[in-house]
Amino acid sequence: MRVTGAVVLPRQRVLLDQFHFDFSREYVVREWPAWARPFIIGSVGWTGISHTEATNSFTRFSFGVGGGIKAFPSQHLGFKASGAVVAPVGHARGQCLLQGRLRRSPYRPAVSQGEITVGPVIRF
Repeated sequence: MRVTGAVVLPRQRVLLDQFHFDFSREYVVREWPAWARPFIIGSVGWTGISHTEATNSFTRFSFGVGGGIKAFPSQHLGFKASGAVVAPVGHARGQCLLQGRLRRSPYRPAVSQGEITVGPVIRF
């Protein structure tokens, strides 16, 4: 249970499904070593938010922005580290998920997701 002011709210599970098309642009920076390249990421798509115990849900257009670095110390093997933030646009104003149902609320809910990815890269 979580206490908000004098109101006690039970914990709830919310499902967040995102379907995005990602676009990236890699840059060559003269001051950097030739094997390291920064990049930016942009994405567009849609995000669906639903409660695990109810049928109420909504889907909104969403976008993401981020960036990172690719490093290739050898010709075919390297690693990539990136971070991005994805946020839906046009939330249902004045509504929130409480006890499995969409309820009126005096505040506007804000939903966003951040991710950090680090891993190996193999190029041919």
